[in-house]
This record gives sequence, C-alpha cells and structure tokens, in this order.
Amino acid sequence: MLTFRIRIILLVILLVFIAILYFIVRGRKLSVKHSLPWLFMGIALLLVDCIPGILDYAAHLMGVVTPANLIFVLGFIFLILIVLGQAMSISKMSTQIRRLTQEMALMENQQQQGSNIKDREMRM
Repeated sequence: MLTFRIRIILLVILLVFIAILYFIVRGRKLSVKHSLPWLFMGIALLLVDCIPGILDYAAHLMGVVTPANLIFVLGFIFLILIVLGQAMSISKMSTQIRRLTQEMALMENQQQQGSNIKDREMRM
C-alpha cells in the first residue's frame, strides 16, 4: 500500500505527464493515434493512484503474489504492444514509400519519353 505522500507525488507526476502529452499532440509532434496508448496508461495509473486497493485486488484476481510483479508484467505487455504497433506503422510506411517511388519513376520516364518525341518532331 502506498503512503499518502507517495500517492500525492505520483498524482502530480501523472498529471504533468498527461499535460506534456497534451502539448506534444497539440504541437503536432505526436499524432493522436500514437498518443492514445500513453493516455490510457496515464489514466490507468491515475486510477491505481486514486483507488488505493485496486492494485491489490487486481493482483489477487490474477493470482499474482505481489502487486509490484503485476505492475512489471503489465508494463512489459504494454511496451511489447507499443513496439508491435510501431513495427506495423513502419512496415506500412515502407510499402507506401516503395509504391510512391515506383510511381514517381514511371512518371519521370513518361515525361522523358514525351520530351524525346517533341525533340524528334522539332528536328524534322
């Protein structure tokens, strides 16, 4: 169980984290889509901080001996899901970049062929 002082410090840290996240999204340095997991994590931690026995209850329900172990497991799962989402985004962007590069090469080729035809017509 967390002491009252630690709970207040954690509350302040979480509110600062959510405020920073808001300003990062507002400044368009992070998309709303990519900020949602962090926002949900912040809200979940706020609930754990504001409702004192919820972490103990959740650990008991899941059969975890120590609530701290539950925090580590859930944090690990959260980070794995973040990495998976980032990998999916990178893969999608790589496919889009490859497609756009190919389209651009085709357009440049068509433009070059068009200018070659005009040059031949001018010579005649």
